[in-house]
Amino acid sequence: MKFRNLKYFSMLFVSAVLLLQFSSCLEIERNIKINADGSGTESQRINIDRTFYDMMIMLVSSLDTSKGMNIRDSLYNHEDFLKKIRSDFENTQDSKLMRLDGITNSDSSTSYFIEYSFNRIEALGKMTNTNPDGLGGESRADIKWEDRGSEINFSLKYKPQDDGDNSSGKEMGYMFEGKQMRVNIEFPYDIISTNASNHSGRNAKWVIDMKNLSEDPSLLFLEARLKK
Repeated sequence: MKFRNLKYFSMLFVSAVLLLQFSSCLEIERNIKINADGSGTESQRINIDRTFYDMMIMLVSSLDTSKGMNIRDSLYNHEDFLKKIRSDFENTQDSKLMRLDGITNSDSSTSYFIEYSFNRIEALGKMTNTNPDGLGGESRADIKWEDRGSEINFSLKYKPQDDGDNSSGKEMGYMFEGKQMRVNIEFPYDIISTNASNHSGRNAKWVIDMKNLSEDPSLLFLEARLKK
């Protein structure tokens, strides 16, 4: 009996990780405003398609039909996802949480909203991840805000977890087809140059293909040169 339970939860855990990381159900949009002193605000929206939930429910039901309804309630319990992020904000002095909630949409997809202010630009690192489950906690990005007198050099470089071979991401990358991560940043100065998808004045927009990002997380690299 214990072996059966262990096998059940092991399969569920592995499947959840794979589905969250590789299924074509995820889009992320970040809207960031940075002030001259490196402080600022961010609003982030994460959309998870109904596909993810349907696949999880189907998986659990195939293992044990009696657990189908329970897993549905658990999957749509937004607090399970949000509590780690809330706890992290409660234990940091660099940022202040302004909004954190999740909703179930009419099509049974979900949307999560995170809004906060920060005193130091490095705080953006805790909210940078290719997997929503990794938000909060230790920073996963190298962030630079270098004042060079007449110019500011900004960069945000994601640090992929050093787990060796990324062959799974490459094999499953096709499942991200058509999904995007969008990052919009309003800077305090005009942009001289940037690797953004497009920019105008003080605003830059990065559009990153999630398929390519799943195969190579280091593609989450933003940079801009600003004229003071």
